Amino acid sequence: MKIIKGLTLSSAMAAILGCSHSPTHPAVTSMVPSKPLWITGIRQPEIAPFSGNFPAAAASRHYQVVNAGYWIAKREANLEVINEFTLDIRTPFETTVYTRMILPNPLKPTEPAVYESVIEPVMGSKSTKGIFGPVLGLAAGATYTMRIQVFSDAARKNLVEEVVQPVVAAASESHGCITLTEPVKVAAGLPFPLACSR
Repeated sequence: MKIIKGLTLSSAMAAILGCSHSPTHPAVTSMVPSKPLWITGIRQPEIAPFSGNFPAAAASRHYQVVNAGYWIAKREANLEVINEFTLDIRTPFETTVYTRMILPNPLKPTEPAVYESVIEPVMGSKSTKGIFGPVLGLAAGATYTMRIQVFSDAARKNLVEEVVQPVVAAASESHGCITLTEPVKVAAGLPFPLACSR
């Protein structure tokens, strides 16, 4: 289990959609995003009509899920899927708490990405965000689970709060090829498949 200390605290990122045509042959056209492409994994019909049947954003006493889903982005010469889990702190914590965020790893389900951090009361109502990538082996239509656990002790033994967020993958990744589901392609205005990066 890989643990990364010091989870970044920042405000939620806005969704960015943008693609450019990259014809590789006059009869075969594919697309490579010129900007990161956000694909929600939770119900957000106001920005993603295809998400109407997705799980609702989860919440707890202190947390509200803001974003849970996937970015498709170009890194160097490769397209990658990167997952993001962002939560707003809706009620500041009264004491210091110790968090553990767990993000799924579809290719190796028993080896999720694990991020640990400390939240002090003086931080107020900031956002907590975890990012993991590249996500390999993502299966379109599959449901994955993102979670954040809150502990009262530094050893992370006494669990006092947890947010469990199911997310639906609206894209698949296989050997560097990323495929979007038809509803996502329609919503994003992508008439062609994304180009394979390998």
